[in-house]
Amino acid sequence: MDHHASLLHTLDLTETELQALLDESTHRPTDDAAAQRKHPRSAYRVSDGIVVEFVDRGAMQDCARVAPRDISSGGIGVLHRGCLEGGTPVAVFLPISQTGSAHLVSGRVVRCFCLTKDVYDVGVAFEEPIDITPILASPCNEASPHANPVGISKTTQR
Repeated sequence: MDHHASLLHTLDLTETELQALLDESTHRPTDDAAAQRKHPRSAYRVSDGIVVEFVDRGAMQDCARVAPRDISSGGIGVLHRGCLEGGTPVAVFLPISQTGSAHLVSGRVVRCFCLTKDVYDVGVAFEEPIDITPILASPCNEASPHANPVGISKTTQR
């Protein structure tokens, strides 16, 4: 899958670097973290990224284009350029059509760790579980249904 130049520019990565970070198996949770997961997760890729808005007291404050890695009914993992503080409230726009239709989901940053000088692996927990079936079935999701790019199995939970 080739990512759009705008997403690569936002993350300040080459296609090869971004793909390596998305595919890196060391991002899988430890056995302890996997045991704490409540929802199975699936690979999720969108070539031009998705939008995350940072919310402050109910008002939209700022937004960023991020590279999604994986999704579950309980949350999403993304690559973001910059560190995000745990507990930061966010609104995640999950595209379901190439005409701009999207699910808007509220959540909070639950983890953030540095992968490179400027790129961070960010975990967002949704406020309420969502049905990810239409998101995974969307033509916007470019993750191969037969690939296992981030070492995600049906038994891995979030």
